[in-house]
Amino acid sequence: MASQEVSIKQNVSIILKSDTEMLDDVVVVAYGTAKKSSFTGSATAVSGEKIAKMQVSSVSKALEGAAAGVQVINTSGQPGENAKIRIRGIGSFSASSAPLYVVDGMPYDEESVNALNPADIESMSILKDAASAALYGSRAANGVVMITTKKGMVDKSKVTLDARWGVNTRGVPEYDIMKDQREYVLTAWNTLKNQSTGAEASEELIGSIGYNPFIGVANNAMVSADGVVSSAALRHNDDWADAALHNGMRQEYNLSLQGGNAKTTHFLSLGYLKDEGILRHTDFERISARANINHTVNKFIDINGNLAYARAEKNAGQSQNASLSNYSNAFMFTQQIAPIYPVYAYDENGNRIYDEEGNTVYDFGDGTYSTRMGGFSNQNVAANSGLDVHQTLNDNFNGRGTININIIDGLKATANIGYDLMNQIRTDHMNQLYGDAANVNGRTYKYNQRIESFTANQLLTLS
Repeated sequence: MASQEVSIKQNVSIILKSDTEMLDDVVVVAYGTAKKSSFTGSATAVSGEKIAKMQVSSVSKALEGAAAGVQVINTSGQPGENAKIRIRGIGSFSASSAPLYVVDGMPYDEESVNALNPADIESMSILKDAASAALYGSRAANGVVMITTKKGMVDKSKVTLDARWGVNTRGVPEYDIMKDQREYVLTAWNTLKNQSTGAEASEELIGSIGYNPFIGVANNAMVSADGVVSSAALRHNDDWADAALHNGMRQEYNLSLQGGNAKTTHFLSLGYLKDEGILRHTDFERISARANINHTVNKFIDINGNLAYARAEKNAGQSQNASLSNYSNAFMFTQQIAPIYPVYAYDENGNRIYDEEGNTVYDFGDGTYSTRMGGFSNQNVAANSGLDVHQTLNDNFNGRGTININIIDGLKATANIGYDLMNQIRTDHMNQLYGDAANVNGRTYKYNQRIESFTANQLLTLS
C-alpha cells in the first residue's frame, strides 16, 4: 500500500490505496524475472542504488537490514571478510546453513563473494521459501541470493567515475582502563599490604608484578613502607593500543562506461579498493574488471556475454585455520595488559634497544628484557602484526553466456552457460625473530587451492 499523510483529528478516516509502482517492481527469480504483483513466492529485492550508497567491501554485508527474516552475521572485523547469511534461521546443525549465491543466472562460490564489486550490481533478490529450490534443488535449501550485474543502455552513453575516501575507526571506544604506571604499581602494593605489612609489601612487590618500570630505583624501593610511590623517571611511556591499533584509511575508485544502440549494448567497468583495518598491517585490496555485452541478432535471437576478473589480497591479523599459537587477540591484549610492561625493549637507563641492522627490538616479556606476570609472557601483538604474515591472495575469473530464441510469441527458449575459476594462495608465517616460533627459526604454512566449475542450463518459458 502507498504511504499517506493525514492530519491529526479526533476521528480519522483512512482509505488504503494500492502502490502501483511497488506492484510493478521486477523481482529476479529462479527462472528469470517476475512482477511483484504476479509473484506468489517470498522474495525481497534490493536495488543497485541502495547498494551503491553503502560503504561495504563485500556485497554479502549489503544485505544487512535489507529484508525481513535475513540475518547478516559479521564474524570478524577483518576488511574484505564475507558476512554469514542466514535466511529464516539455521537450516541444518551438521551441514551448511549458507544460502546459494547465483550471479547472472549461474551458481557462484560463497567464498568468492568478496570478489564482486558492489558498484557492478544492478539488483539483488533474496528468495526465502521453497520456490527457491525450483531450479537449483537441494543446493537452495537455505534460500537463494540472486545477484544481477549491470548491463548497457540503448541509444545513450554514460560514463561514471566514483571516488570515495574514508576512515575506519573503532565502533566501541577503549574502556576506561588504568594507564598510569605509578598508579598501577601503587595499586599492586596496596593489594600486598592488605595481606601483610607495608615493609613486606615493598619487598614482595617485584615478585608480584615482575618488572621495575623506574630508572635507578631498587626493586624494594618502588614504593616505600608508608605507601609513597617513587617519583623517579620511568623507563618508557609505551601505549599498547597506539602500538597495535590505528585509524585505517579506506579508498575506492570505480570507472564505468554504459552505452549502445538498438542492436548492441555494453557495460564496461574497472574498480579499485583499498580498505585498511584498525589493527595495524591488516587490509583488503581488490582490483576488478567487468565487460557485459548484449547483442540482438534479429527479432528471433539475442545473445549476451559477460566476463569478469578480480584479484584480491587480504592481510589478516591472525592465522586462518592454521595451527599457529603466538597470536593473542589484540583488543583483549591491549585492554588487559598492565601499563608498566613495555612494547619495545629498553635498557636499564630507559634507552630503546635496536638490533645490528637498526631495527626496533620488541619486548616479549620472556625474561630477556622484562618479565611479565598474568599470562602475558612471550606475547607481543604489536610485533606479531608487523612481523608475521597472514595473507590470502585470490584470483577470480567468471564467464557467462546466454542465447535467447523467441520461437513464437510468448514462447522463448533460453540456453545459459557459465564458467568460474577461483585460484587461492594462502600464507601463514610466524616470524623467526621473536615469539614461540623463534626457537625453530620461524614457522610457515602454505596453502594452494584451485576451484573450477562449469554450469549449463536450458529453459523453455511460456508467458
